[in-house]
Amino acid sequence: MKQVIKRVNKSYTVMVKYMTASAIILFCGISICKAQKNEKDLGDETIVIDKGYKPMLAEGEKISESPKNDTTLVQTPVMKYEVANVQSETKYIINPVKPLRVRDEYIKELYRGFVKAGYGFPSLPYMEIAYNSLRSKDFDAGVHFRHLSSKGTIKEFGYPGFSNNTLNLQATKYLEHADLKVKLDYDRDLYHFYGYDAEEIFFEKKETRHIFNTLNTSLEYTGRTEDSDDFQYKAKVAFYNSKNNLKVTENNFNVNAYLGKNIGKGNVDGIIDASINKIEQELQSQTNTLVSISPRYNISLYPWKLSAGININVLSEFDQTEVFVFPYARFNYQLIENKLSVLGEVGNALKQNNFLTLSRENPFIDNENIYHATHTLFTGTFGANAMLGKGVQFHASVKYDNNIGDVFFLNKETVPVKFSTIYLNDQVVRIHGDISYDPAKKLFASVSIDNYNYTFDNDSLMPLYKPAVRAGVALGYNLRDKITVRTDLYINAKANYFDHELNDYAKLKSWVDVNLYAEYRYTKLLSFFVDINNVGFAKYQRYYNYPVFPFNAMAGFSYSF
Repeated sequence: MKQVIKRVNKSYTVMVKYMTASAIILFCGISICKAQKNEKDLGDETIVIDKGYKPMLAEGEKISESPKNDTTLVQTPVMKYEVANVQSETKYIINPVKPLRVRDEYIKELYRGFVKAGYGFPSLPYMEIAYNSLRSKDFDAGVHFRHLSSKGTIKEFGYPGFSNNTLNLQATKYLEHADLKVKLDYDRDLYHFYGYDAEEIFFEKKETRHIFNTLNTSLEYTGRTEDSDDFQYKAKVAFYNSKNNLKVTENNFNVNAYLGKNIGKGNVDGIIDASINKIEQELQSQTNTLVSISPRYNISLYPWKLSAGININVLSEFDQTEVFVFPYARFNYQLIENKLSVLGEVGNALKQNNFLTLSRENPFIDNENIYHATHTLFTGTFGANAMLGKGVQFHASVKYDNNIGDVFFLNKETVPVKFSTIYLNDQVVRIHGDISYDPAKKLFASVSIDNYNYTFDNDSLMPLYKPAVRAGVALGYNLRDKITVRTDLYINAKANYFDHELNDYAKLKSWVDVNLYAEYRYTKLLSFFVDINNVGFAKYQRYYNYPVFPFNAMAGFSYSF
């Protein structure tokens, strides 16, 4: 093998020598040719190279050897694993935590004062002023005043002018573990009995005045706790005095207290409410006392929310005292989480009917009336709530009330027309449904409808001034918080009243009232508004012989400072 390699190397060396010599001769020849060409033509010359290099392995031999193994015996290797216990040294490297920069939270700027004013047709001035302390952790106080009046007239009827004035004062002291709030409200409302034919009968304005003065004050104490297992509590004491120019005076004293505590997965709470009401009229006076105690146990076990307890009511009126005890229960069940739920509630109720609340519902009430409580022997509600899509909510319910002494207004056979209170036993079924669309606080729409079905012990009786159907439609749009437009539509079906000439029931016609409101915010402080009511000039009466203004409109501004 070594001899073969030596021969190959020798042949390779000879070949390299021949090739090198040939390259040198060729290069020199080309250079001479170029040089001579520049001087003179030397003619053609032929160069022949013999004996070219031919590498050969003349004496090479191929060695062929194949590996062989004995396959008759099979040996299985013995595998042995061992895990050595080695403790690894852990090095703790503590890197200091760099403090994060907390971005300043945006806090909406507050303004101390607000004023809103306008004027409209017919002779309709409006003013509203509010002034409040700024944001504070220790104290808050404010004052608010509102005035709305009209000197307009209604053809063929008496003078319908009115004036509503409200003054509210409030102050809150934030203590370490509680809030102490004081309120003082004063209302002065002026109306006229204009339910008569002005072409046949004449009254001076001062003869038909009905003026209400009400002073209301309250002191409220609300506890604040950091631990959810602590007691939650709230107490309120309130008093109001209301009187009119027809020698009717009412004084009401009320105490309300709430106490609650979390126990396990549930919550136990209770409300105690006591109210003493005294009404003095020119020919009679009466005192009513109502005490209500409502303990509850509430628990939430998804998908259920349950509440159970009792209602205890003690009523004292007309020198008689009665005690009513009735169980209470409420449930809410999630059929589809955050999409569909059903609810139900059963219990009873006892409500005081007093001079202040009834006169605000119907300011044409007479100065001699009887006031006593309405006792709902049984009330039951079943309903459902649904989230139909983004911003679309739906609610439907059916409610049944069995009432002793449900209050209604009866138009008296007087000139001008005045109203007295009557109390009837009835069963009321109310079917309610509403749907609203409010996806992004820009476009808003809602539709609601209520249907009432009254059943009396005496089939000859009918509900007075209680329409069987009430409906409402609202539509609004907010354009970049710059322009706000809203329209409201109210629908009332026919309502019953008593016709003394026919000595029978009659019906007030149904009505539709359309209102429009638009506001343009010039700056964040200054805005302008237009408010139009009864756009369709509908002529209707809510109470017998008391039509509303057929059309009224107002324009004005608001400013914050």
